[in-house]
Amino acid sequence: MEFPPSQEYCTPDGRRWRKCAGAAIINSAGHLLVGERIKIAGAWNCPQGGMDASSREHSRPETVLMAAAREAFEEVGLKVGEHIVPIAAMDDEQAVRYAAGGWLAQEGFAGQQLHWALFQMCDVVGDSEPSHVCTLGGLGGEEPEFARVEWRPFEAVVAAMWANKREPYEALMRWALPLLEQRAQLARGIDFTGTWQRQATLNDNVVEALVARGLDVLAAQREASKPYIQEWARHDSLPLGDWMVTTLDVDGQGAYRAVVYALGDWEETLERPSVLYGNASAMQPDELLRRTGWVALHPEGFAHTTWSSRVNGVAEITARRLRHDGAMVVARTFLVDGRRPVVCEEIFQRQPADPK
Repeated sequence: MEFPPSQEYCTPDGRRWRKCAGAAIINSAGHLLVGERIKIAGAWNCPQGGMDASSREHSRPETVLMAAAREAFEEVGLKVGEHIVPIAAMDDEQAVRYAAGGWLAQEGFAGQQLHWALFQMCDVVGDSEPSHVCTLGGLGGEEPEFARVEWRPFEAVVAAMWANKREPYEALMRWALPLLEQRAQLARGIDFTGTWQRQATLNDNVVEALVARGLDVLAAQREASKPYIQEWARHDSLPLGDWMVTTLDVDGQGAYRAVVYALGDWEETLERPSVLYGNASAMQPDELLRRTGWVALHPEGFAHTTWSSRVNGVAEITARRLRHDGAMVVARTFLVDGRRPVVCEEIFQRQPADPK
């Protein structure tokens, strides 16, 4: 198929530069999504491509965000609002020019003017392992670009970049890191500290979710209506660090289970049966593989997320966020191989502090 011509920029010296957009996608660890190019083994870079002079979708010249979002979809299958959310985009003054030969030179271009757009992964599964959500077969009429994808630290991406392309990636790192620090400042304002009690009457689809985990309807109704109390406390001195989460017994006195939710990958041994992970009748300890991070909900919002999985194909994605009225909203997505995901939502209210 034919593709629209790209926009161009002409410098005062008369040289023409093809305007292109790069999609810099980061995860909750601040790592950059890069793919290994099919045609150049060992060469890793971000999705990028020309900015269309007349967008097929919008019937007007593409903005940097529009072009970068399209490239992210065409080359790695990620959609804005479903997998990624936009953060910022470079203008002409911030863009980086670099020389390029080949067909660009034949068309009279001195090289490319690369504008970066910054996105954050908002899919908790993709935040851990991008291959689970990326599509690399080429979409929108494009040929496949990448053989595989990975999350890599900015510094590692820049250090491994070939010389002709290193300057644009150095510029990306200088531009993006302050923006990521600003986002970290926003997330630091999210404070789960305190004692939280579930408001069973406000639950949504919890009974159905428990039935999907193997309980009969009556047992699921009993579990959904039980008191559920947790204490949240910071586990270290880092504002975005680990949390100690203690689940209390029904009377709210003794600790039923205490877990450190560590950022990144970790493991937990379930010593007692758990209805949440589909092993309500298990008599032996069960192992969970878990990953915790802060995932973007929209440009200014975050959710504290945990992806928990067992070796038998059962997994749960939990996302916790603070609502405008101070309530904690806990959304759980229960996944079983070959079955439709089941989503439920619980509402927790922070309890008044003990005056003692």
